[in-house]
Amino acid sequence: MKNKLLALIVSILVLQETAFGQAVKNEDELLKQLKTEHKINPVSSDTNKGGAQIHQLGAANNAAIIQKNSLPQSNSAFIMQVGDYNRASLQQQGMGNRMETKQIGENNTYTGQVQGIHNTTQVHQQGQSNSINQVIKGANLEHTLLQFGNNNTINQVETGLNSKSYRVVQEGNNMNITIEQGNWIPSQAAPIKK
Repeated sequence: MKNKLLALIVSILVLQETAFGQAVKNEDELLKQLKTEHKINPVSSDTNKGGAQIHQLGAANNAAIIQKNSLPQSNSAFIMQVGDYNRASLQQQGMGNRMETKQIGENNTYTGQVQGIHNTTQVHQQGQSNSINQVIKGANLEHTLLQFGNNNTINQVETGLNSKSYRVVQEGNNMNITIEQGNWIPSQAAPIKK
């Protein structure tokens, strides 16, 4: 009986080590796949002086990019986070800005503020309990919001004119989407009746 119990314990320990090694291998393969899936071609500094990239692997990371331009030159930003409990924050102001954020994991949060004209935004989250919170103001805006997994949330407020059609995809269970659009101008607000 003791020999069987000892053999069972040894087997469990060996299987546990094997499973851990396989999990680490799978995470490394996922990261390699993500890096090859989204190859970023280097752009010369002459054509993209306002570009920023952040790549993070692990849990509880914070990434923030703030870009403002007053010239016709556009800004570009890319944030990629692989892991759980990561937070990405992006603020862009100006014309012709492009932004992309990818988060793979659970309990990740993206918060964005984009203001200007001809701006493009893409947010992709894959995993459970992730959230997108975004405020967009301007004209001729284009954006894509993608979430794959369960218990995910999208909240977006858009104010502007002539917005292009945009794409919102959520696949999974227990999802929540709130999108508000308007052309509210303070001078056109109706007086409050008493």
